Amino acid sequence: MNTQTPLLAKDVVNASRRLYRGTAVMNFRLSSVDTNNALSIIDIHMYRGTEPPRHVHDREDETFNIMDGEISFFIGENMIKAYPGDIVFAPRGVAHSFRIDTETAKVRVMLTPGGFDQFFWQQSTPYSAGDPIKPIGPVAPEALKSMLTLATSLGTRFI
Repeated sequence: MNTQTPLLAKDVVNASRRLYRGTAVMNFRLSSVDTNNALSIIDIHMYRGTEPPRHVHDREDETFNIMDGEISFFIGENMIKAYPGDIVFAPRGVAHSFRIDTETAKVRVMLTPGGFDQFFWQQSTPYSAGDPIKPIGPVAPEALKSMLTLATSLGTRFI
């Protein structure tokens, strides 16, 4: 018997779920906690030059719905140029990365199953002010070490 509570994730910003992580402002529409780890959905506003390095998720498939901006995805040996309205799928076990080709981009990221959303949640701070703040400078070495340790514990490898 499934005891999971039905949820409605309205298309509004919930201040308690809007977080800032140095490179992006994220609105957690559904977290893995909400869905008993079935999936997570995060709206992310990010800047060109702040993209993650090539990486592999061992546990999750990652789906990107482009809401604004243009992004080039590198999935396995393939390159996919994506525009608003496009949906790009990066299967688990396949190395991928992306490049933001416009100044900013907004994407809705769906992780199935959930779990890796905690990588972002655990490293973020509440954010409720107006527009996103542009990130400043590289990640400090101690913060980078912490990020890599957390990613590894969640089944993701940077390559």
